[in-house]
Amino acid sequence: MQEVLKRCQGAQILAILCNPPLRQPSLTNSWRNLQTLKEVLGAQEVLISNIIEVPSRSTEELRHLSGLLDPEELKMRIRSAAESADVTIAAWGAGAPAGWRKGHWASMINSAVGALADSGHEGAIHVGTGTRHPSRWRQYTSPIHQRYSGASFESRLLQSLQWSSIDLLKL
Repeated sequence: MQEVLKRCQGAQILAILCNPPLRQPSLTNSWRNLQTLKEVLGAQEVLISNIIEVPSRSTEELRHLSGLLDPEELKMRIRSAAESADVTIAAWGAGAPAGWRKGHWASMINSAVGALADSGHEGAIHVGTGTRHPSRWRQYTSPIHQRYSGASFESRLLQSLQWSSIDLLKL
């Protein structure tokens, strides 16, 4: 993990999320948490690519898209974004959007992970043991849960970072 953290210094990081928000991204908790991660890692820039390109208020609003999206189109988009990134953050969420069949979501995630491999990435960083969405990072690292020590979110966030190989990111 230390080697990965060193690679983040001055790096361009690609965060792969579920889907864009309805409002301007810079006004969201997810954006603020990604910016905090950028600062903690000493990265130059965080770029975002989404599994689903449809903006929504919540994943519940994505229910009707299960099985309708093209995994190959996603693979091309992620590959293109990943080719210019030094490090990837897997942050699409802990589970499938509400109402999605598990197989449909797995197909999309596996296409995204395949695109990372195709573009030379061996794995990705994530918060905790799963691919938590940035909107959940403060809650997950909160001192209330006693998972990580430290007075600041920044210190707990850094402690929570884990690395998984490409094979472990597949569903």
